[in-house]
Amino acid sequence: MAVITHTDGKTTEVKPNDKSGFSLEELQGYVGGLIQVVPYSATETDISYINEEGLLLGLPYNYVASSTFGVDLVGDVITVPFTEERGDA
Repeated sequence: MAVITHTDGKTTEVKPNDKSGFSLEELQGYVGGLIQVVPYSATETDISYINEEGLLLGLPYNYVASSTFGVDLVGDVITVPFTEERGDA
C-alpha cells in the first residue's frame, strides 16, 4: 500500500491497479505530471516520487513531506514500498 502526502497535510493510502505494481502512468497521475524520485528516503524500504516540474508549475509547498525528507518539496508526494514498486507484493 502506497501513501500520498498531499500539500494540505492529509494522507491517502492507494493500491496499484495491477498485481505487478504501480505503472508509470499511475505514478504520474498521483503527482500530476512527470515523476522524479525524491533524493532522500524516509526508510530504506520505500521509494518516493514528486512532480519533476513542480517548481516550474508553481505547485504548493508540501510542509509535511519537506519535514519528513529534510528537503524542500512541492506538490503531492507518493511513497511506495519498494516491493510494491517492483511488483513483488
